[in-house]
Amino acid sequence: MKRGLVCIVAVLAILGLSLASAPRAAADHLFATDPVTIPDPDRINLIVACFILGITERTFPANHGFFVSHGWFTPDWRQQPALEKLAFMSATSSFRLWIDGELQDSALHSFNRRQAGDFQDAMFKTFVSEDHDGLSGTHVLVGRWFLDGSISDPVGNFGEAVLQFDCTLTVHFV
Repeated sequence: MKRGLVCIVAVLAILGLSLASAPRAAADHLFATDPVTIPDPDRINLIVACFILGITERTFPANHGFFVSHGWFTPDWRQQPALEKLAFMSATSSFRLWIDGELQDSALHSFNRRQAGDFQDAMFKTFVSEDHDGLSGTHVLVGRWFLDGSISDPVGNFGEAVLQFDCTLTVHFV
């Protein structure tokens, strides 16, 4: 169950969030958008780009505020062993965003949903990076999803961030 705990990753989080009645967010909001609109006009969604649409480039309006919000979730939160909860909530289980090779600041938001799509008692851990002024020109965004080594695949050590997958997206801000 250890690997199954969080191996249901961000792709399913999109589905969970879309069914969890989260309101549509703009660049000044905290949580991930309802991905009913692909692509969302205010969110640069790496999961949709890389893992659903299979694209490596996207055009986005220049100087228009945007945000990137990704992370992890795990179902049956209250039934998880204490050490797995600790590993899931540790700083080593994260999403990190780089723009043109520079690590971006992000805000961590964790929340529990009693019902998230087909999942019960789902704990979400979301990292939100915002740019209120937007960008212009062409920029390379790299998102990387890490899990604590004690719950990752491949298995690592507790306190070790183990890369699970990544996505590179070139965005043309015009």
